[in-house]
Amino acid sequence: MYCDPHELGNVTGVVTPVMCPAGYFCPNNTQYATQNPCAPGSFSNNTGLAAQADCSDCTPGMYCGTAGLTEPTAQCQAGYFCNGRASTATPTDGATGDICPQGLYCPQGSSVGVNCPIGRYGNQTGLTTSTECTLCDPGWYCPTPGLTASWGECTAGHYCELGATAASPRNETWGYLCPVGHYCPQGIPTPTPCPQGTYQPSADGKANVTDCLACDAGYYCQVSGSENVTNQCSPGYYCQGGANVSTPTDGVTGDICPAGHYCPLGSGSPTPCSNATYMNHTGASECYPCPAGHYCVNRDRADPCPQGFYCPASTGADIQPCPVGTYGATIMLANETDCNPCTGGFYCATPGLPAPTAACDAGFYCTSGVNISAPQDGVPYTGQGGLCPMGSDCPGGSAYPTICRVGTYTNQTGTAACDTCPEGFFCVNETINPEMCPAGHYCPAGTEFDVQYPCPAGTFNNDTGASNLTNCVQCSPGWYCHGTGNVVPTGQCDPGFYCPGGSYQQRPFDSGVLVNVSGSLQSLFSNDTCTPTWDCVCPSFLMTTGGVCPIGYYCPQGSANPLPCDGGKYCESPGLAEPTGEILTTS
Repeated sequence: MYCDPHELGNVTGVVTPVMCPAGYFCPNNTQYATQNPCAPGSFSNNTGLAAQADCSDCTPGMYCGTAGLTEPTAQCQAGYFCNGRASTATPTDGATGDICPQGLYCPQGSSVGVNCPIGRYGNQTGLTTSTECTLCDPGWYCPTPGLTASWGECTAGHYCELGATAASPRNETWGYLCPVGHYCPQGIPTPTPCPQGTYQPSADGKANVTDCLACDAGYYCQVSGSENVTNQCSPGYYCQGGANVSTPTDGVTGDICPAGHYCPLGSGSPTPCSNATYMNHTGASECYPCPAGHYCVNRDRADPCPQGFYCPASTGADIQPCPVGTYGATIMLANETDCNPCTGGFYCATPGLPAPTAACDAGFYCTSGVNISAPQDGVPYTGQGGLCPMGSDCPGGSAYPTICRVGTYTNQTGTAACDTCPEGFFCVNETINPEMCPAGHYCPAGTEFDVQYPCPAGTFNNDTGASNLTNCVQCSPGWYCHGTGNVVPTGQCDPGFYCPGGSYQQRPFDSGVLVNVSGSLQSLFSNDTCTPTWDCVCPSFLMTTGGVCPIGYYCPQGSANPLPCDGGKYCESPGLAEPTGEILTTS
């Protein structure tokens, strides 16, 4: 209560005091209503207070900025808290309030700070709202309220975006398991794409780049963060794992297909060209078939078929030898028919010959394609050839039998050289058995035909098989043997002529006499010369074999010598066949 002097006057002894008003307190002897206001930081909405202690502390969250308040002035300013007795909207004394501390935020009228929510932290003072709390840093998580910094790193295999509340989030708003095509080390804010050349198909949260799978052999992975391979490696290239392009050339993840190999679509490694194929350049998707006339064992080239062999198309190591009876003189033969039949006169004994083995044996002939040196019946052989037949000879290296030449023969098979025709026989071409020399002739060794050696004029021979000129018999006296090759004498000498042994005319002439075609006589000692139109009595004029019977002689038919006229006969002229007459005698 208080006693107001104005109201009581200046007189003492006031009997009825006045009630102390709200916002003030009136201890004893209070003289007027506003003498003792409630101090700042307090208020009173009640009357009749007697002491300051009876004033109420300013309401938490409010401040009481002046004295004598019947209610708080207003709410504490945002960013500050007023815990009671605050006399300012922004207390900093720590007793009546303070700036909102880290980890908390203080809305207007706060009596205490509010914890920054999970997923956020407050690393500054004076925060006013929860949104002013910083979202938990990327790669970190904030599991409890009131944090002043991010709590810890996100666990491996997960990613934590801004505001993550757990180390292994499963809320796609703040983070999740590491997705396919990615990996997430500890503390990662966003998934890291698996690099080019790898892929990652698992959704169970991979932690390391090593969990990314190298692109499968035969495939490439062109895009980072791939869940699966991109596609197959291009033809002509191979991808051996980890390739990031369809045509790698680094030699590590793949390369262009090398020579001698082929790489079809999706190759993980080069495939060697198979037997009988080849590839002579890089970047092939298939190998070439080996061409005819070549063989392919080295993969990167087609080699010419060697001599003695033939190579059909698609020949590998199994080159084909030219068969027995043939040979291959040149390279690059393609078919068996390209092999040469063994040359005439030679044989080809073994397969695969570049040239004939050797000359055929003597006594045999090898026409073509023969495989043994002595072909004959009863012995298997190829081609055309055989044992030399009778009537022919076959020197070594014969392609055909050679018929025995005139003057030779053979009656044996397998003859290397024909024998000389024996004496007393003659041998024409291809003689098997010599023929007997005919009468009137003689046949020395090597005689070629029957009348090659006739007995000369003035001789005859009536036996066959004569071998020498001495076998020709001189024509008998009184006879003449005209011409050559006489089997018997031609006839008797003409009357009036005599024919000694060996005469070859029926009217022989005296020595030194010639007769021409007209039959007239001339002297040998004349200047006339014997010509081919004359019949010379004496060959070379060296001898005579008969002549005209001289005077005093006569020569009957068949005379070998002139007969003297005697016995009383006389011969008065030459050429008498008989005496002229008898000589007369007188008595």
